[in-house]
Amino acid sequence: MYEFAQSLPLILAMGLVGLAIFYANRQHRPQLPPGPLGLPIVGNALQIPGSRQWLKFAEWAKTYGPIVHVTIFGQHTIILNSREIVSELLEDRSAIYSERPHFRMAGDLMGFSEFIFLLPNGDRLRQSRSHSSIGISHTLEQKVVKFANELSRSPEHFQSHIETYVAGIILQIIHGHKVEDHEDDLLSLAQQLNKIFHAGIAAGAWWVDSIPILQYVPSWIPGAGFKRKAREWRKVMERFRDEPYDLVKAQATQGTAQPSMTRELVVGNVDDDPGMESLNKYISSAVYGAGADTSVSAIESFFLAMSLHPEVQSKAQAELDYVLGPGILPKVSDRHNLPYVAALLQEIHRWNPVAPLGMRQSPSGLPHAVAQDDYYGDYLIPAGSTVVANIWALLHDSALYPNPMEFFPERFLDKSDADINPDPRLDAFGYGRRVCPGKNLADDTLFMAVATVLALFTINKPIGPDGSIIEPTVDYSGSISHNVPFGCRIVTRSEDIAQFLRAMDA
Repeated sequence: MYEFAQSLPLILAMGLVGLAIFYANRQHRPQLPPGPLGLPIVGNALQIPGSRQWLKFAEWAKTYGPIVHVTIFGQHTIILNSREIVSELLEDRSAIYSERPHFRMAGDLMGFSEFIFLLPNGDRLRQSRSHSSIGISHTLEQKVVKFANELSRSPEHFQSHIETYVAGIILQIIHGHKVEDHEDDLLSLAQQLNKIFHAGIAAGAWWVDSIPILQYVPSWIPGAGFKRKAREWRKVMERFRDEPYDLVKAQATQGTAQPSMTRELVVGNVDDDPGMESLNKYISSAVYGAGADTSVSAIESFFLAMSLHPEVQSKAQAELDYVLGPGILPKVSDRHNLPYVAALLQEIHRWNPVAPLGMRQSPSGLPHAVAQDDYYGDYLIPAGSTVVANIWALLHDSALYPNPMEFFPERFLDKSDADINPDPRLDAFGYGRRVCPGKNLADDTLFMAVATVLALFTINKPIGPDGSIIEPTVDYSGSISHNVPFGCRIVTRSEDIAQFLRAMDA
């Protein structure tokens, strides 16, 4: 007892030293970014809504700051709500922020893992990107004339005409395939591919993406319907990957292949190397998935915006009439002479971005992953974390875009303050090594559609059966940010233009 009493001060001192070391280590332990408190196992999964997640993430940013941490079934997810942070991490540090999360449903089970937008960062990605930069072709100007013609014949089906216009451009550039009508077999297959891909990457739709072991369960057991669905969808992917490529290859052998990206890939594989052919098939087939639905969404946004903002439409039409002449069809080269139309395109990208959240929304908006532990300030970003850029929040930041909820193209014409109204295309087409290789084609596809429609038509709000004007609803949601279905009343701007369009149809 006496010995213990003598030792007590030493024991207490050692305890105090231990506590001091413990608390010192706690103070210096790297901290994760702040975020909402989650539940055991599921983390924050139940707090993320099924649609318009970008609004919830922007709301969290007001509470926790511009960089937010959540977990989804143990997976760290870092949400970026600031252009400054996005630029530093996804652009300046792109060497370590260009990985992709593991998409087990879309990648492993459906077979999209070799498509350029799901490839891990590395040699295969660089090799694919070197072949995927698509140049602008006279195809654009040919296809937009057909688009205008179809729009004049059945304006009520404008959304279907938009899909055919975009798909026709991409399929002709990729495979030299000319889409003649809505019933085209390759167009139908391409639209199937687009549909299944977006279903496969839908956030929160598949338990296998959060619980990896599920990918190994037999497909016949109850609850494994996702495996049967993946097997069915994989066949669609394989058909789109193989059939058009094999056709162009046969045509190239016969000397009848039309100019196309696929023909160049076939001719370039001089040794008929199977490995190169496999890569080429994935390169060519991925181009459609990378650009089709996003371009359609942007053009639909233009129709909606014009029906809601006739004053903007009138200004753009006046510029086209002054620069080109009334009813004159624009060319890609006219863009630099049309500053208001160019500003209108920028505002379309900003107002309701087609990939509002870099979180399984589109190939250009897929989330990044970080390859190694990294720090932003004092915050730890653990290796393997999913990194999401809240593009909607960036493009609706009132510090960068005053009155962000207004549709106001003039914001991009005022160059007096270089710190506000940056070009939204810096965010619209992805970041760093994951920037969309077809961004120039996508942007010119939008320009040609917008300028041609404005030159020839006027877009109005629809009129109901009782003669009253129907107000379109602005409600964007879904995997790609499409507005809910809406109608427009589309009329030619003059009788001369109507006669011109009828003559084209003759």
